[in-house]
Amino acid sequence: GHSYIQYISPRAYSFGIYERPDASGDLWRDVLNRYEDDVSSSGAKAVGRRVPVASAIGQGRAYTIERNVDAAKKPFVSHSREIVLRGDHRVVIVQIVLQAENLAVVDDELMRVITTLEVL
Repeated sequence: GHSYIQYISPRAYSFGIYERPDASGDLWRDVLNRYEDDVSSSGAKAVGRRVPVASAIGQGRAYTIERNVDAAKKPFVSHSREIVLRGDHRVVIVQIVLQAENLAVVDDELMRVITTLEVL
């Protein structure tokens, strides 16, 4: 029931922005706690959490998430970087999913997107 934008890159990663149900005026620790609870309840694991992130306008916290994904041949572990960002009127998750263990192969491509992102 919330807005989202998703892009699947030919370089084999997924980039999405998902609106969260949290109110932008909620306490930051409550927003982060609810997000962390949502991650845990889905069976995923936060292996890195609450790393401060700067965007064009807004504050954020980055997480590194591991999820077990069922696949046709055999299950695999999906790695994602998820950034909780808060603007004046909404809270969003920026999610970057890549099969590699880190985002180094796409850092240059995505750094500009994150640093210029405005959550209104």
